[in-house]
Amino acid sequence: MSGKQIFQTSSKKRWYAFSWMSSALVIGLIIGVICVVYTLGKIQIPPFPTINTNTALTEKSTARLKKSKQFKEFTIVKSELEKIKRDRELKHLKHIGTKDRINMGFYVSSWSNEVREQSLSDLRRNIGHLDMVAMESFFTVPNQDTVVDKADTAALKVIHQYKRKAIAQISNFSGNDFDGQTVKAILLNPDKQQRFIDDILLKVKRNGFAGINIDFENLQLDDHQPLNDFMAHIYTVFHTEGLLVTQDISPENDDYDPISLQKYNDYIIT
Repeated sequence: MSGKQIFQTSSKKRWYAFSWMSSALVIGLIIGVICVVYTLGKIQIPPFPTINTNTALTEKSTARLKKSKQFKEFTIVKSELEKIKRDRELKHLKHIGTKDRINMGFYVSSWSNEVREQSLSDLRRNIGHLDMVAMESFFTVPNQDTVVDKADTAALKVIHQYKRKAIAQISNFSGNDFDGQTVKAILLNPDKQQRFIDDILLKVKRNGFAGINIDFENLQLDDHQPLNDFMAHIYTVFHTEGLLVTQDISPENDDYDPISLQKYNDYIIT
């Protein structure tokens, strides 16, 4: 077998052919680039027309524009928007809190930590729209003439920071229902009632509340007089201290006498 490789040869013809072909390709590439550059250089961008947007409208043009459909539609839309704006301003003026009317919210926090966190977030977001906040704060103790204090100090801080009034809601909710028997015992016993009111007043002052919100339900009373007398009593005591008294009632519930109760409340919430 010969020692030469298959493509090995002593002739230089292949090398000459390869060199010529490579040179031709390079020259062709250079010529192509020159042609492209030359062509691009010859292209001229046409000048853009000058548009004068500051041309003043003549009286004739203005009159023609006012008669156009587009102008009439614009006028109608503008007048409707102005009416909406006026109505919104009037509505806002009607809903500003006054001596006889306030924007009041209720703050609930005792159910769970999740409820408390959500309530606190909602309070921070909406406190600017409120005049007063009734906070779920004091709860009656079964068979006792005192209340347990569950006031949320973080919420109180937010309300006071925005210079709004915080009032303590007093509820007879215990366990899974409203404890009417405990409230009934307090209302029917003058000594228990006095200790109950004194305990509430002490806790209201200690927390910096501006007043109270009474929320007693399922009272199990034979008539309205015990509740009316209690509200008259606590109303007198708290007004002497410059504190507000409010009450939650259900107008269709026989536990309440709205005609009488309105005399012993600064505000009644129905």
